[in-house]
Amino acid sequence: MKTLYIDIGKCEIIKHTECEIKIVLGSCVGVILFDREKHIVGAIHILLPQFNSYNSTSYNITAFADTGLEYMITNMQKFSNEQLDLEAVIAGGADLSGSNYFNIGEKNYLAVKNFLQKNNIKIKYENCLGNHARTLTFNTKDYTFEVAKISKQIPSVNIELDELNFIKDIENYFDYLPVVNSKIVKILSLKNDDKVSISQLESLIKSDDSLSFNLLKYANSAFFSPKSKITNIKQAINFIGLKNFFNFIALELQNKFVTKDLEGYLLESKFYKMHVISVALLSEYIAEIVGIKSDDIYIAALFHDIGKVVLDKYAVEKFNEANRVKLINFVEESIKSTAHAVIGAKLLKKLEFPDNICEAVEYHHFPQYASSENIKYVSVVALSNALISNYLFGTNLHITNLPLDSSLNIIDMLDINLDDMEIIVNQIGYFLLIAEELVYV
Repeated sequence: MKTLYIDIGKCEIIKHTECEIKIVLGSCVGVILFDREKHIVGAIHILLPQFNSYNSTSYNITAFADTGLEYMITNMQKFSNEQLDLEAVIAGGADLSGSNYFNIGEKNYLAVKNFLQKNNIKIKYENCLGNHARTLTFNTKDYTFEVAKISKQIPSVNIELDELNFIKDIENYFDYLPVVNSKIVKILSLKNDDKVSISQLESLIKSDDSLSFNLLKYANSAFFSPKSKITNIKQAINFIGLKNFFNFIALELQNKFVTKDLEGYLLESKFYKMHVISVALLSEYIAEIVGIKSDDIYIAALFHDIGKVVLDKYAVEKFNEANRVKLINFVEESIKSTAHAVIGAKLLKKLEFPDNICEAVEYHHFPQYASSENIKYVSVVALSNALISNYLFGTNLHITNLPLDSSLNIIDMLDINLDDMEIIVNQIGYFLLIAEELVYV
């Protein structure tokens, strides 16, 4: 039977088709509406509670509880001349932050429940709130369903790890990555060259058909929303600006590294990309709020988890399928600062990335270890990573478990007040939607 995944902010309507619907949920709420007699099923993955709470018109209306549910019901009704007799199964709305600041899950849940009650739709089953991520699965053939808690309980593995030799072996493995000496790395290295011209960049992009095509697609995306279509490379660079141009190059480099799912982390590539792009966008936003003037924090945040990609490739090549997940789990817990952070920083140093970026990657789970010069810069990436991770699926590395005196220390150190924190949290949904689009650009 076909499995149909409902991505964040999306909905699907199924009539007389047998499939298994699957929705992976953190603070989002998944809603299944169905009419047994007429064999019509609707599924929606709700990201935010109310459309009118946000000023931007770039949101997809199906990302919101009020407009999304109304849209789905209206379109379900088009398949029947009679009034639908709908039942609902709902799940999600978890509080994954460990803090009262981040109660979007509860807001999503209440918005969904209020809408369903207002429209006299019977809730057959609900599994909501709490502090854990879930997967909602629904079978359109027999209307059976299951809500399962997402758990990363991985069997222990009996391995003796020589940390220094292991890291050294990984460093030697860098040379076997074809991306390391690619044209994209060389273009990105021009970011800090004051003498580089738009004509030079244009020439470099034009020499690669793939880069040319992707840059035009990027410049014409909803992220920039040009009034008229961008049709040539020079026009694209001038329109998006040099900062966004190099952000695009960084995205292309990321895509060259991430060519398939991360098997050892049980992580689909699209979710990896969505996570790191969201963290990059949010880091830029927070940096502006706290007054950090940096034109490369986006790149630092974009590559904060690149060590996972390298470690996964290494594990896939060196170990059989049965031991990959066990090995990665063991290694991550055995190396100070987490293995992927150490490995990622070493890779970027080899690629001659600036020191502040390498430091942000190495200490994005432990910002208090960063140098006094870069601690705020690193802390922005750490906070962004924690917020996005919590918002999506939850993680044992979220802000409340960072090794700080309390979950508020990092916020206090960045001098973020409660009003600013509320604004930041309310923007997360927007950045997730933008990131989802950029994954497919």
